[in-house]
Amino acid sequence: MDNPFDDPNAHFFVLTNSLNQHSLWPKTLPRPEGWTTAFGPAPRQDCLDFTDREWHEMNAQDPA
Repeated sequence: MDNPFDDPNAHFFVLTNSLNQHSLWPKTLPRPEGWTTAFGPAPRQDCLDFTDREWHEMNAQDPA
């Protein structure tokens, strides 16, 4: 596997930045400056599920 971001068997973190944007980040790479851990380390799919549950698009319309 050449790209650590695409490895379905790797463990990842879900990182967030000051704008509450989320990023899937491989456990094996150093975390970039300005990002904090919101979840993990965990299997890739668990991180994707967390992001689906927790991240709300800032520009999304309110369903109310």
